[in-house]
Amino acid sequence: MALPWAPRLLRVWDWHRLGPGGSTFAEAAPLRGNTTFHAGAIPFALHAFAVGYTLGPSLRELRAAASPRTLAHHAPGIAAVALVFGALGGLGLVEISRRRRLADLALWVVVPALIVSYFALRNFKVFHPRYLSVSFPGFLLALAAAFAALGRRARVAAGAAVGVIWAVSLHHAYFDSRYAKEDYRSAAALIRERGAQGEVLLSVNSDEPMVYYYRGPLPQTRLWLGFAGHPDLDRRLTEALGNVPGVWVVLSRPEDLDPGDRFARALDARYSGAQRWSFAGVRVWHIRRS
Repeated sequence: MALPWAPRLLRVWDWHRLGPGGSTFAEAAPLRGNTTFHAGAIPFALHAFAVGYTLGPSLRELRAAASPRTLAHHAPGIAAVALVFGALGGLGLVEISRRRRLADLALWVVVPALIVSYFALRNFKVFHPRYLSVSFPGFLLALAAAFAALGRRARVAAGAAVGVIWAVSLHHAYFDSRYAKEDYRSAAALIRERGAQGEVLLSVNSDEPMVYYYRGPLPQTRLWLGFAGHPDLDRRLTEALGNVPGVWVVLSRPEDLDPGDRFARALDARYSGAQRWSFAGVRVWHIRRS
């Protein structure tokens, strides 16, 4: 199924970055700094496998400041996950070893982790737990092996501990705004309700979600947020806004490409009278021009 895309991947991706010898950045700028790998990447992936992204630091917190101080605020939750799932994982490894299936587990868990980590180390591709999805069944099987080895009372206690941790994580997912997904739906509903003929929708760092959720009559254009760090930001912003009576600007996830919030400050300075709305992870400006 993937073969039709193979020729394009061979042309688009910079395979020279994977070479173990020589400089990775001799002829090309780095993706994000000198590497996209961090020592905490694998533990974070295991944490995400165990409880998703809604127990411990939220993704917005990690994007804004992935520091020991950020983790310290969530130390009890992280410790609980590490203790419960670490103990079950360790016991599962012992049981899998006893059944002589460690090689199978390594094939589906260790090898993908090494490949994804190497890609990140060479700045070929960023590290993300979703790239290790092929390993998730192995993670679950290790937990299952641990539960199968426990006695009845220990199994009930372990199940209760996992259930409590998952309940907290699910509560955060459904009821805690700090862990809420970016609220593109509210932003799209606002623009559908108030957008007028002749206006346009400018998506900054959020074009795909707005295409999906908006589906309204206003034409949609986009502006890459990476231009926020360029000296010609004002010119590019002028070109993106065009010559129309009104523009709805939608901005989200600026932490990676614009950590200093330069784009928002430039927009506010130019159009100080623009209306503004803030939703979870999403900001909206309505610019009216004569």
